[in-house]
Amino acid sequence: MCQRIVSMFILKYIFFFILLFNPLNTQIYDFSDFPNEDESFTTANFRIYISEDIDTIRGIYAYMHGFGGDSRSIVQDSLMQELSKSVDFALLGVQLDNMYMDSGIGNSLIDAKANFANQSNHTELMYSPVFFDGHSWGGQWSYHYTKWNPEDVIAFITMKGGYHDTTYSESVISVPGYMFVGENDSDYRIENLTDIFLKHRPSDAVWTLAMEPNAAHNRIDDR
Repeated sequence: MCQRIVSMFILKYIFFFILLFNPLNTQIYDFSDFPNEDESFTTANFRIYISEDIDTIRGIYAYMHGFGGDSRSIVQDSLMQELSKSVDFALLGVQLDNMYMDSGIGNSLIDAKANFANQSNHTELMYSPVFFDGHSWGGQWSYHYTKWNPEDVIAFITMKGGYHDTTYSESVISVPGYMFVGENDSDYRIENLTDIFLKHRPSDAVWTLAMEPNAAHNRIDDR
């Protein structure tokens, strides 16, 4: 009898682990890209959450980290999962080390979308537009990608970065953007985003610039 109970116990846990690691039951997928001889980035790791309740993915919510960060854990945040699911979006977290598109890092996102489309059997994911929610360095990455590949971006938020490319770019003005500065943040960060806004808004850039009162360099988490 004891041996039978032990055997049933073992079978139960074998079955549990089969379910746990069976790709058919997986909603979270990983992809890592590596530079070729013409590229100069080092780290490009991506993780995506796709709700099983979504039949057709309409877009990708990309949660972009600050300098030296890793936002991949966001795919396990239940509130962010629900927010993304409510608009039929996948939820993406990243670990990236380069914000300049000439390094090849932008191509890594495109490759990640194609890979996730294959892993999840959601072929539409390859063509789904990205909504960027970027803080500091991550906001700069989001803005630079939007300038580089505006057709792939449905909208972007960039908050409190200080090293955005300030050169005028006609390609980016048709992509809706929300720019945040902190009232108590460093002057160079406030000036950097304000300069970009003032250069592009007269050309009817569909952007808003807002100052968060009594705030410094923190991420804005109010959804």
